[in-house]
Amino acid sequence: QYRIDAGDLIQYVPFTIAQEGEHTIYYRSIDTLDNVEDIKSLSVSVDNTPPVTMAILSVQPNEHGWINTLPVTIHFEVSDNLSGVSATTPSQDVQITTEGIHETRFHSVDNVGNVEEEKLIIVRIDRTPPKVSAVPTPPPNGHGWNNTDVTVPFTAEDVLSGILDVSRPVGVFTEGT
Repeated sequence: QYRIDAGDLIQYVPFTIAQEGEHTIYYRSIDTLDNVEDIKSLSVSVDNTPPVTMAILSVQPNEHGWINTLPVTIHFEVSDNLSGVSATTPSQDVQITTEGIHETRFHSVDNVGNVEEEKLIIVRIDRTPPKVSAVPTPPPNGHGWNNTDVTVPFTAEDVLSGILDVSRPVGVFTEGT
């Protein structure tokens, strides 16, 4: 006979405990002469859920997903409500000290071997301002002068985060320097 946690003892049949948490199995045997053994107990803990790891940045990205500060630290916070956390990869905070697009994969394992699905955090850092150039159209003559109206379009370049805005072309329609 046996019972799991509370309730009456029932006739033994093979069973599985699927519900997570700590359980107590109470059991005893009875022989053919109705001699009854004292009830014994066994504690069983079930954990089928992997831990959950969160990556937390020391500096939050702007609305476009970019950061313009160095260094940036990725800190990992892990929770496991049952057996506890055994290991996290990476095992320490990650320090980012250079510009660019940085990928960090991370996950944790609990004390019964449940492995969290690997996650990815992408940190984009750009501290270099864009470069703008202006080329007058038409170009000036060999002495640096034009004798017609001049339009000056602006072109901007940013190899990491891209260009959000650049000045509109300017027209020069009067004489002078």
